[in-house]
Amino acid sequence: MTIAVRQSPVTAPRPAPETYRQEAIDAARGIAMLLVCVSHFGFVYFRGLPSHTFEFTLIQRVGMLASPSFVTISGFLLGFLYRTHPAGMPQLKAKLIDRGLFMLTIGHLLIDLALVPVAGGIVPVLSWGFITDVIAIGLLVGPTLIERVPAAQRLVLAGTGYALAWVAVVYWCPEAAALERVKEYVVGPAQFLHPRLVFDCFPLVPWLAVYIAATVIGERFGQLYAARRSAEARSLLTWLAVACLLVGLAIKGIPFVLKSLGLLAPSVVVWTLGGPFQKQPPSPVYLAVYGGLALLLLRGLLAIDGRPWRRFLAAPAALGRASLVGFIAQSYLYFTLVKLWGPGYSPLWPLLLVASAASVLGVALLWGRVGSNDVLGVGYRWLAASAARPHSAHAPTR
Repeated sequence: MTIAVRQSPVTAPRPAPETYRQEAIDAARGIAMLLVCVSHFGFVYFRGLPSHTFEFTLIQRVGMLASPSFVTISGFLLGFLYRTHPAGMPQLKAKLIDRGLFMLTIGHLLIDLALVPVAGGIVPVLSWGFITDVIAIGLLVGPTLIERVPAAQRLVLAGTGYALAWVAVVYWCPEAAALERVKEYVVGPAQFLHPRLVFDCFPLVPWLAVYIAATVIGERFGQLYAARRSAEARSLLTWLAVACLLVGLAIKGIPFVLKSLGLLAPSVVVWTLGGPFQKQPPSPVYLAVYGGLALLLLRGLLAIDGRPWRRFLAAPAALGRASLVGFIAQSYLYFTLVKLWGPGYSPLWPLLLVASAASVLGVALLWGRVGSNDVLGVGYRWLAASAARPHSAHAPTR
């Protein structure tokens, strides 16, 4: 979601290219939201259709781009705004904290209610975790981290947290069911070691590490962009995307080479870390491949800044700005309506997917016209503004 920062009446308007690039970032979030629709449609529609495993696998592989894209672009946006709108950070911080609190409370409950038909009741669904929870924690801690922790140290923090999360996944084996559930929420389940059915749970630490690392990329991009070095900023994304893909290929390929040379015995942990589709917790190769594709997506949208093509960014950008509303809407569409409807298989299912995604886009466009993201809060921003007024009122004047 993008938080608008009001300009002073005496401030000159920003140059048009910056507006385009801001819209491109929103459009990237919107496309990530559409990929969420793809993933959730496949999960609900093809569930219970074992004779269509290929189609289900294909749509899930495409939908796997959604989570890295959404988390990466969310962190990227925070870093970008920090460098391009530094004067607006106090207000932005209050709004993000307010939004994060809303997502962890009211927003989480709304999504819970949408998932009742899939879970088979309200009690089971209360134990599930969502990507919105990870984003919410990022909104709560991200602004403070980016203000107080330098970029290099944030990268170290993100890398350390991610590595420790995987260590805990492999070596922490709690016997109590409650502790096992805590483990799944915090670092992720070890399904590859102890196979059992676990509904998608977005573990906090590894995904928050991705969010924090993305703030560093966004901050650097914002620095270059604020210095009017836009070509260098775009090249930064290109090289980072290529580097991610090459790192993923290396991590995936090196074990094969070592195994063929007889230097590495088969290990489920090694192959899991090199799994390009190991999502929960996210493996290094999964993040490298899909994260690299997410950066390429953003890079491509940033390139569409010419006057003839700019209009194509408007619709996905509207969905990006209303991403929370879109996420809640698609939850009810797929996990409630489609689940209760239970349509049988049809070779025309792609049309149903397109129509459903278009309806989510329509909700976002409608929200952009008649709604306001300011209502998606619990009042923290107003309390923060009220607390700040007495200090400003008694501040000495010069």
